[in-house]
Amino acid sequence: MRILPGTLIIWLVSGCSAVASDDDPAEPQLAAVTAAVLECGLGCETGSHPVAYSCSLTCGSCGTNQNRTDCQANSNVFTTCGLGCPAGYHSTNFDFTPVCKPSILNNSDNNETGCGSNTGASFTTCGLGCPAAYHATRFDHTPVCKPSISSTSDNNETACGSDTGASFTTCGLGCPAAYHPTRFDNTPVCKPSISSTSDNNETACGSDTGTSFTTCGLGCPAGYHPTRFDHTPVCKPSILSTSDNNETGCDSNTGTSFLSCGLICPSPYHVVRTGSSPVCRPSITNTNPTNQVTCSL
Repeated sequence: MRILPGTLIIWLVSGCSAVASDDDPAEPQLAAVTAAVLECGLGCETGSHPVAYSCSLTCGSCGTNQNRTDCQANSNVFTTCGLGCPAGYHSTNFDFTPVCKPSILNNSDNNETGCGSNTGASFTTCGLGCPAAYHATRFDHTPVCKPSISSTSDNNETACGSDTGASFTTCGLGCPAAYHPTRFDNTPVCKPSISSTSDNNETACGSDTGTSFTTCGLGCPAGYHPTRFDHTPVCKPSILSTSDNNETGCDSNTGTSFLSCGLICPSPYHVVRTGSSPVCRPSITNTNPTNQVTCSL
């Protein structure tokens, strides 16, 4: 194990047994050994987190500031000094503990965070938003997620679900990568603030798979081409949106040739013929006579 300058190692021996060996029959062998690392300064190496600050003469003078950190290895669930969690973890609660004051002059505001690993099908996290590969399903308020004892009573917690499955609903307008919006709606649990308006704030998402699907908006994800534009009330991102086209029919870019709305073809296809179709008007006011192409390899 590498030991940094100014690092104190406290060995915690959970048990030992005298096991004979060819080299030294009388040498005791440690059955299980763990270590708590005390680092001079305020902070820990990557892969570990601070659980307490203290003053130690072996780390120099202190004054009003602590100069030593008790570091422990990151596990599935742990508490750490400070507000926030390392990469790969989300905050589950904030609290105050005297041992997490980096200075004896610090006040008694929250200074400790409970952390959980970003794993599993779902979890709740303090703050508004979810880590990568997860989407928000609900916003709420809970006292344990107030980063400061003086924080307001507005929403401060998010329920997160993993970006998996054929479909799911997420708070906000839009879907994560590899998914497309199929419907916009309003639901009270997706208001990021208790004072938010009652406009649309939820999106139904479908996976970008299959030979064809419809998506809200004008356009298709990579690997698909538009075959039709239309209007549907469920694809209005706002209740104040106009009644213009807001939905696209998408087909996969397969086969030797196909018809596509627009004036270009996706690679590696090329335009062999241009034409016009009423269903390829991106706007009900569009008068361009050429709005459809035949694509071929």
